Amino acid sequence: MMNKRFVNLSFFLMSIFLLVGCEESNMKNKGSSNQMEVTYKEGFPTEESPGLTEFIKGYLSRDGDNEVMKKDDSYVYSVSNKSENDRLVHYYHFTKDQLKSYYQPLVDANNYEEKLLQMNQTDRKEDDLYKTIEKTNEYHLPLISLEENNQLNIKTNESEKTFDLPELMKEYDVKKSDDMVVNLKSLNNDHFVIEIQDFSVESVEGWDLFMTLFVKQDLSNIVISELYDEDLQSKLDSGELKDYYKGFQKVDPSSQYSKMFGNKIIDNKLNKIIDIKKDDLLSKDGKYVYINGNNKDLSGGIQEIQTIKNYAEGNDTSDINFDLDLAEIAKRLDLDTSGNASVEINYFNEDYIVLRLNYKGEFVGTAGATNLIIDLQHDKKIYYLVDLGLLGRI
Repeated sequence: MMNKRFVNLSFFLMSIFLLVGCEESNMKNKGSSNQMEVTYKEGFPTEESPGLTEFIKGYLSRDGDNEVMKKDDSYVYSVSNKSENDRLVHYYHFTKDQLKSYYQPLVDANNYEEKLLQMNQTDRKEDDLYKTIEKTNEYHLPLISLEENNQLNIKTNESEKTFDLPELMKEYDVKKSDDMVVNLKSLNNDHFVIEIQDFSVESVEGWDLFMTLFVKQDLSNIVISELYDEDLQSKLDSGELKDYYKGFQKVDPSSQYSKMFGNKIIDNKLNKIIDIKKDDLLSKDGKYVYINGNNKDLSGGIQEIQTIKNYAEGNDTSDINFDLDLAEIAKRLDLDTSGNASVEINYFNEDYIVLRLNYKGEFVGTAGATNLIIDLQHDKKIYYLVDLGLLGRI
């Protein structure tokens, strides 16, 4: 009788352990359906794709320039003003075909790093790719100029007004004599966002005062905020920005989350800015978060990416997983290494990631370095082993 009870109890406990083990396995393997087979290729991608186009655009755009519009097959950028002597916002554009023709020599190159550097020379881009937009009204672009005494003149296809910035921003101690610079950060059919840097005023954060102006296309309304999250959040809490939500770029299928501008993502229902942890990295389009992508100790192994929705809601779900097998990559590159490498993310967007891998020597020193392009656009992941010489974040 005792033996029978013992057997029944043992069977019961084994069943419990199996159930718990299966549940833990399921938790660990969430998103495992996204761990597709990997194909390794050496060299630069030879076929055009949306992911490649976005990457090349990001690399070739000048520091601070902002893509503000895509019209048909034409990409429109606002030029970044750097100095108080830059008084007018300028624009340029290029087409998809022009971009493809411009980077085609990179596909055929033997020295990718050298060719990429040549392509990124400012004079060359201005001569062969960037086309200045003279007639801004044809693209419905705001004509923005900073006049004497810090009077901001804005002309759209719908209206024209001059805004007295010292009066509008008097609570921030802005004066007519201040040195400042004006830039266009984003644009949609409903409104546009202007950034003003005042070199003469120090913000509560201890640096130059950065102001954000949300401006309706018909110039009927303007909302002013400092650039940092606390002040922007106060504008969301007050409801001042509620009428601007419809113009924000939606970054998830449910339309609950939107991109205000830059890396500012908000929850439209809760009226809250989404906090991206310092070790995590938001994708360029604002749709995904690379877990530990900003961590200086990022290493190989399984990499996890979440949609902005799952990240914001704290869900324990990996929407995209991929294995960064450093030993396999070193073997394919014939590197004499210990197998360890430091990993840096150069570029991260939907379906397209570019990494920098710096391998350590087998005993001391370094064994070599390469860039790795990870293309997630297909049924099979494609890893391109190609040294582009990229070192920093695009």
